[in-house]
Amino acid sequence: MATCAGKGESEGKVKKLTCQFCEYKAVNSSRLEEHVRTHTGERPFQCQQCEYSARQKRVLEMHIRIKHTGERPHHCKHCDFSAASSTVLANHVMATDTGERPFQCALCDFSSIYKASLGRHIMAKHSSHRPHKCTECDFATVGKSILKRHMANHADVKPYPCDLCDYSTNTNHRLKRHMATHTGQRPHKCDFCDYSSAVKSCLKRHVLALHTGEKTQKCDVCDYTAVSRYSLKQHAVKHTGEKPYKCDTCDYATAVKSSLTTHMKKHTGKKPYKCEICGYSATLLQYLKNHMTNHTGDKQYKCELCEYAAPTKKRLQDHMAKHSTDKPYKCELCDFRTTYRVNLKHHMVTHTGNKPYKCDACDFSAAHMSRMKRPTWPNTARPEHWTRLTSVTFAIILQCSCID
Repeated sequence: MATCAGKGESEGKVKKLTCQFCEYKAVNSSRLEEHVRTHTGERPFQCQQCEYSARQKRVLEMHIRIKHTGERPHHCKHCDFSAASSTVLANHVMATDTGERPFQCALCDFSSIYKASLGRHIMAKHSSHRPHKCTECDFATVGKSILKRHMANHADVKPYPCDLCDYSTNTNHRLKRHMATHTGQRPHKCDFCDYSSAVKSCLKRHVLALHTGEKTQKCDVCDYTAVSRYSLKQHAVKHTGEKPYKCDTCDYATAVKSSLTTHMKKHTGKKPYKCEICGYSATLLQYLKNHMTNHTGDKQYKCELCEYAAPTKKRLQDHMAKHSTDKPYKCELCDFRTTYRVNLKHHMVTHTGNKPYKCDACDFSAAHMSRMKRPTWPNTARPEHWTRLTSVTFAIILQCSCID
């Protein structure tokens, strides 16, 4: 149960009408009807030019001006901002000039310049009511637009393609976020350090994780806490072991859909991100960024126990394992234990014998793609295989010389 009343709503009038879903009280029946629609999801006002519908008539009128007529008659006196309604303009002025947030949650410190944002916050954080439910899975949410974005994950259609690469997505929001990888624009800057991001939510997670230390998402099984619900969801699979996203080419499975997308690029061989200094190319922009530190020499991640410094957070984490005797990754088939998860993956091949990576020019196959891509040594043009004994693996590695 939650109180939906904010500071900016008719404080001088007696509120006699109470919501049947929460403790919200309204001055008159029309206000109460508008509020109840936030629980029921009813949108009686339908746009005649598209599929959009609204809970309030004035919101529909504003939608038509924004999406169809382009009319923005309300202009800010201080900047180039213009709005379809006087309310939006007033909120803009309030946010940029005064910083005032009149709609305050009665249950926590949340505040907003928008009354609708306060309503969504209360339903999401202080109520279990989720009127918008997915027909394909158990997902339910407080907003119709959120459900619409979620439903796109179930559809195979990706109508929003990138003009600069092969990327395509199912929402315009994700395309805009992707375009930042090409433009390099990062308008959202951290007030505490040099970090900047193309996405506002990423900046928020950065500040919470590195500067404030606030981690509101808590695991029900262990002491793990996270900044975002998404990170907590990724962590939870460590307890359940569930990995519903499986690769069609090899035995790889993951709990995160985006991880499977990243993994599949290993099979396609596409590497759209190229280094301008050398011939290196990568499947992900982050991999290219990590590679660039080899040229710049930048090593901002420093070990607190020794003088080691690393260009990436991941390499520092790998290094820290050297200071610990803990070996958390254990083979379920034998007594093998290791500090690194990748070492356990390589070890498991000794039990399964699986070699999903096959050469197109000969019968050679390998358990790991890295062995397929190793350059031939000695550097000859012979088509036959050759062997090499390395001091690292103490093993004879079969290698195909026809791979560049």
